[in-house]
Amino acid sequence: MPAVYLNASQVRRVNLEGPALKVICRNQSEQYFPLTRISRVVSIGPVTWSSAALMECLRWRVPITWLDRGGRLVGMCIGAWAQESKFNALLDAFFTLEDGPQRLKDWFHGSGRKRLLVLLKKHGLRLPDLRMPMVREYLTLELKRRQIAVEPTLFRRLYPLTLAHTAEILTAYQVQPAILEPSHEWRGLTAYLAGLLEWEWWELALSKRLETSHVLDERAVVACYERHAELIKSQAQYWVGRLWHWLEQSEAYSA
Repeated sequence: MPAVYLNASQVRRVNLEGPALKVICRNQSEQYFPLTRISRVVSIGPVTWSSAALMECLRWRVPITWLDRGGRLVGMCIGAWAQESKFNALLDAFFTLEDGPQRLKDWFHGSGRKRLLVLLKKHGLRLPDLRMPMVREYLTLELKRRQIAVEPTLFRRLYPLTLAHTAEILTAYQVQPAILEPSHEWRGLTAYLAGLLEWEWWELALSKRLETSHVLDERAVVACYERHAELIKSQAQYWVGRLWHWLEQSEAYSA
């Protein structure tokens, strides 16, 4: 099912009409999006929402992500419902362990490092410092050295859209919102998974498959994301499978 992107430059208000979102536009006729046919909503800028539209999105398990005009993440709304999936049960049980959240964070950190090393090896790169800020800086310079025209801010701007997509994917696995969302020192399962997927964007860039228009406005960023959305979904499902397998193993629950 497609995602719906609502930009305040084009959309004034979102209401509910029957089982559909009624989008009131500024310079064109109203648009209708049946909730049974959309996967997620990304609302960019100060778009006005009715409470009925918000509630119905949550009832239909359609996550909403809010970005500011510059494409920066403001917040997410996922909703709450009874969870009965095996994956959610494994995660829930793991969070009852005293060191469960930390070990889960360690799993994501280790998996991200392995994915990065695969990326570097594939493209013949050696980095003296694998701290994230240094890696991003080095890869940005490498793109310039290879004359690959990618706007440096693109990766930062793709992150909130990746986060919105991971929320949709994890919702399909029926993971409870308390695990998806940040709490204390836990950044939220959506954020950790989106962090892993960052390397897929760098892979696309280094492979010269990350094309964007010369003017990198929000419409261009969305178009770039949607061109590769199926790949990102596939990789997200791969990592969920790896995590699921890890949780099922005895060592995940042993001291």
